[in-house]
Amino acid sequence: MATRYSQKERIIAKYLSAFPGAKQALKKAYQWANYLVYKPKFDFLSDFEVKALESLSGETFFGYYDKSPESPCGNYLLYHLSQRNTKKIPSGTQPIEVVCMSIDSNQVVYSRITNAYNWQQGARLHWVKKDSFVYNVFEPDKGYGSILVTLKENNEPEEIELSRPIYDSCSGFALSLSFEKLNKLRPDYGYRCHPNSVDLSNPEEGIFISQEFNNQWKPLLTLKGLNQEYPIHNGVEGAEVSFDSQKFNHIMISPDEKKFVFLHRYYVGGKRIDRLFCYDLSSKYLKMLSKDEMVSHYCWINDNLLMVYMRDDSTAGDNYYILDVSTGESKTMDILQNEFGDGHPNAHAGNLVVFDTYPNKSRMKELFILDLANSQITKLGEFLEPMSYYGETRCDLHPRFNYSGTKVYFDSVHSGKRQQHWIALTK
Repeated sequence: MATRYSQKERIIAKYLSAFPGAKQALKKAYQWANYLVYKPKFDFLSDFEVKALESLSGETFFGYYDKSPESPCGNYLLYHLSQRNTKKIPSGTQPIEVVCMSIDSNQVVYSRITNAYNWQQGARLHWVKKDSFVYNVFEPDKGYGSILVTLKENNEPEEIELSRPIYDSCSGFALSLSFEKLNKLRPDYGYRCHPNSVDLSNPEEGIFISQEFNNQWKPLLTLKGLNQEYPIHNGVEGAEVSFDSQKFNHIMISPDEKKFVFLHRYYVGGKRIDRLFCYDLSSKYLKMLSKDEMVSHYCWINDNLLMVYMRDDSTAGDNYYILDVSTGESKTMDILQNEFGDGHPNAHAGNLVVFDTYPNKSRMKELFILDLANSQITKLGEFLEPMSYYGETRCDLHPRFNYSGTKVYFDSVHSGKRQQHWIALTK
């Protein structure tokens, strides 16, 4: 029996998006019913050797699909360690650890707790250079910030405190946004440490940049400025969208570090509307790349091309597209049309893409590699996500290549707890 959700079922889910409360209740009930009918006889299935990062003291995970947990030099591995049961909602008062481990010696070279985390992205822990990484923290007297760690001789860590939390960064700069706003509008990606009295209606909320991690943060974009340059079209005559119902999210810097893309999301009557933008750091030119209300996950294929799952009602509707950020032109990816649905793509060297799927009717998530040069798809495996991991506590595979393209890392709960896993692609 086919266990992937059909195109008809996806269309129904699309139209239910106009009724978010009802959609969530119906979706969960429908998934429970399907799981009972299609419940698999195995927790995972793969022709490859699947290895897990074990810890006797808790659960391990890395986070989002846009970063490699393995260092550029291949010597170190980053992960989060939680003593808290990750089937529970994250807590702003119960910390997790950020950990850096030597791959060769299997020894921890750095560890520190943080309260600024969620299960989908952790503390935005990620590599900046071959021996430097960052993650977010919270201090009651300072608010949200971040720590830049550089491993010196003999793996001695050097820390620099930064006054804003980082969403994305590269060797030359860091970008920040409001995690307080994310916690209100999409708590899956926000933090819970701040007081509820924080004002979330500030029109000057924006994306900030710090050059060379100098801790001097300057605004690049604000909600007010974006609304003026690209007025919101909400389909409701005379309706206004308040600033506390808008947010920036999912910043992703291009490989050449000259530009970045991001989502502007806002809500009208509970319905979410997405707009994808690209910002050029040299020309300061802002370009809107989407117009049909839904943009989900994306990754850079090269300096100018994105692979993005979005809606284009003039062509193939909700599907994967290759999008040129310079021209704004997009083309469908025929090999992925109407079969896999949304997922999390991560590219390596411009020709390989690893991507996952959301749970099918049997609650199995599938993992694939796509070779863009010959349109060949290789299945790496499928992994169970029990219904006890759901909504904000879900565990998407969030696959990501290491820098050399020899491994695929991913998070999974098929073992009954959250663990970071990997598959070696070479013998």
